[in-house]
Formats: sequence, structure tokens, C-alpha cells
Amino acid sequence: FRHVLMSHLPVHSKFAFLILIYSNCLEYVYPWFGVFYIHELVRANSKIIKKQSETRSSLQLAQLENLKNQLNPHFLFNSLNSIKALTLSNIFLAREAIVELAELLRTSLDFKNTSEIFLYQESRLVEKYLKLEKIRFEDRLNYTIDMSYEVQFLKIPPMSIQLLVENAIKHGVSNSKKGGYITISGFRENDFLYIKVKNGGKITINSRKGIGLDNLDKRLALNYGKEAKFTLHEMSGEVVAEIQAPCLE
Repeated sequence: FRHVLMSHLPVHSKFAFLILIYSNCLEYVYPWFGVFYIHELVRANSKIIKKQSETRSSLQLAQLENLKNQLNPHFLFNSLNSIKALTLSNIFLAREAIVELAELLRTSLDFKNTSEIFLYQESRLVEKYLKLEKIRFEDRLNYTIDMSYEVQFLKIPPMSIQLLVENAIKHGVSNSKKGGYITISGFRENDFLYIKVKNGGKITINSRKGIGLDNLDKRLALNYGKEAKFTLHEMSGEVVAEIQAPCLE
């Protein structure tokens, strides 16, 4: 029909008619061009977001790995100091302590490549450490570990409680001629995990310093963001170190 119509039109009318047909076609083509452009824009933006997310994840893993690498020398240094003290007073206990340390290091190496472990695994690690320190302090050190059953399979950064126990012994028990006690407890409340390590004494300037506590603060922030926090305060004649973190089943 268009060919028949075109044959009867003058030249200038034919040109106008072609422009009209072309314009009508563009009404259908333009929306498809728009859809295609938006699709490509969204896909490109998704790639950028994915790349940024991968970069942040890689950086976070690198930071966590760096922090964990700081822990082992710090932990080993404290343990060797304990054994050094024993070699001057009781060589047999020093040998027993070396055996306990070897077992403790073997356990901690099992957690080297993970950023989170179950709470019951961390509790076992802490108990091994306290047995090692009990050899050195004997009756001067008493401790209790009370983790409710409902938190046993929640996850936390490895060696987090152990760091708090180290700090309690270094700034609490070892500074007293009579020694002292350490109580470790864990419970769940409103989808949050609470870990408390208490010891007798007072907070000093030195008890707030050190690689360990600063390291723990950073690892909690990297693992959980602003939802997790670590506090150190005095309450009723006790020093209380507390971790609050979201429950990760």
C-alpha cells in the first residue's frame, strides 16, 4: 500500500512521507534503546559494587590475619615467662609446664586459619592455659569457668577469652602476694553473647595497655562491626572485662 501511495505523491511529499514513517519507527526503537542502556548501566554498576565488596573482604581478611599473627608471639612470650619463673623454683614443674605449653600451642594452631571458633573450643583452650598457669602459681591461683549450655555453639574470635584471662593474671593475680581468683562466665541475652572475666583488684594504667586488648578490640570491630564492644571496668571490688557480640550460631 505504501509503495502504491508513494508512486502517486510528488517528490517533496514523498520525502515528508518517509520522514513520517521513520519517526513512527523511532517511537518503538527509542524505548528499546533506553531499556538496553539502563540494563548495561545496572550491570556495570553491579560489577563495580562486587569489585568493591571483594576488595573490602580481602582487606578485612588481611587485617584479621595480621592481628592473629600478632597474637601467637604475644601469647608465647607470656607463657615462656611463666616457665622461666618455674625453672628457678621447681625444675620438675617447669618440665610439666613445657608439656602443657606444647599441647596448648598445638590446639591454638588448629585455629590459625579461622576467624571464628565455637565457644566450647575457646573454653577448652582457656582451661589448658589456666592449667599451665596453675603449675606456676599453685594455690595462689583459683579459677572457675561457667558457660551456659545455650552459648556453647555460638562463635567468637579465637583466643579472645584467653587474652582476657592473660590480662587478669598479669595485672591481678601476679601482683598480689596472696594471689587471687578468676571467674569466667558466658550467657546469652536478646540475641547477644556476653562473656565476662572477673578478678579481684583495681584497674591501673598498665592494665588498659598492651597488644592483647587493643588487638581484641580491632578483631571484634572487623568481625562484627559496631554491634560488638569490649569494656574494662571496676565493680564491687572486682575488675570486669566484658565482651558483647551478636550471636553467631
